[in-house]
Amino acid sequence: QTPTIDHPKPPSYLNRIIAEYQKLHPKITIKLIPPDVQANSADYGVWLRTQLAGAQAPNIFWQQANYVNSTLPKGTVVDLRPWLDKPDPYVASGPGSAKWRDLFTDWVIEWSTAPDGSINQVNGDIVSTSFFYNQDQFAKAGLDPEKTPTTWEEFTSLQDALKGKGIVPMTMSVGPKEYRWTWYTREAATMFYGDKFDQLSVDGGQYQLSLLSQAVAFEKGELSPDQPQYREIWRIFQDWTKYWRQGWLADIDHYRTWVNGDVAMMWDGSWSVAAGLADPLIKFKWGTFRTPKFTKQTSQYATGQDPPAWGSGGPNASFQYSIATKQASSTMTPDKTEAAVDFLRFLTVPWNAGPMVNDLGSYIPTIKGTESVGPLKGIAKGIDVPSKVVFIPITIDSQETELYDRELQSFLGDRETIDQFLAKVKTITSDAIQRTAKRAHWDLAKYGVK
Repeated sequence: QTPTIDHPKPPSYLNRIIAEYQKLHPKITIKLIPPDVQANSADYGVWLRTQLAGAQAPNIFWQQANYVNSTLPKGTVVDLRPWLDKPDPYVASGPGSAKWRDLFTDWVIEWSTAPDGSINQVNGDIVSTSFFYNQDQFAKAGLDPEKTPTTWEEFTSLQDALKGKGIVPMTMSVGPKEYRWTWYTREAATMFYGDKFDQLSVDGGQYQLSLLSQAVAFEKGELSPDQPQYREIWRIFQDWTKYWRQGWLADIDHYRTWVNGDVAMMWDGSWSVAAGLADPLIKFKWGTFRTPKFTKQTSQYATGQDPPAWGSGGPNASFQYSIATKQASSTMTPDKTEAAVDFLRFLTVPWNAGPMVNDLGSYIPTIKGTESVGPLKGIAKGIDVPSKVVFIPITIDSQETELYDRELQSFLGDRETIDQFLAKVKTITSDAIQRTAKRAHWDLAKYGVK
């Protein structure tokens, strides 16, 4: 693997794990197949779906849980539940020795579970997000470079100070391939609706609102564009755009914009910590802080809930592996399925999973018995304490997310009013719920939806 901005030191620990596994199982050969496109790009999803449709998918492949559970064709991934309830043969005692699933925290299992109850991947790391800020530019604006904002009002005040000194405060965008706006919705929705989490979680979810719970809450008007809290989410976001670098309706290279000193802050994932520390082009001191909290000054509807420590990132990193079925990979056989499962059991033991995640240096390991090391250790604080994350229904399926983003661009680009935007996304979400309810066999009437 060649060095990149995100991964200046290409990881190699997986190769070591594969070599050790093949020593234990000399009749099994594991070959790494690089995709034709960058794995974390939008093109990767297209590449993967093409491979699945042609029954040419790798036997084991990476993709995030929500995408696997809501977008990939039915019957293309193996439901791992039968194996998860059996012992991991590579664990002699402790978590995993009785049931493989015990290696995974409850909140990661919940995150990975599909609407139909299937568990279609193993998930072993999490991405945390932070605001990265240029301490030198803070000082130029008369701000204390060691003091970071804890409330949205403090955040707004420091952006005014930066702007007043001719410094562009933020790089953000809502471009076609942008996803940070979805981070914002999780943070904001939790701060507006977090006190109602248990009421909204109709299927017993403890840590995040499942797609089903989002759908039920939407249809019952409890998590709907008709509500003032929902409206406030987008009013605050629209107001924030006045601090963003120009061109935010298009895709932006946020990292390079920040490194070049064109802006004082960027909102980015934990992957940028390693990149920033290794980047010779960074000539300034920098630091990070978490999303500031909404207060009653921000909105009368703020509940006092803290933004979730992991809600804007979540177990959507690099350790998410699914197994292809015969339908998706023509070379798959029952023996290969068993071998693939067995390798994943070996991969997920903490003495393999922890070093592998830390070797990459971009994410935080979540498997029991692992811990973050190095520069990410500080950012990882609080991540191991699960939050109750509220999602407004914008990712019911990929079609909804794409259409929602288009309307968001129209609204923020002053091509439609907030009332027009909310009316359109209400229809978009309703249509997505109907599609998904049919595909996932949801009985919404069971939950009081008329």
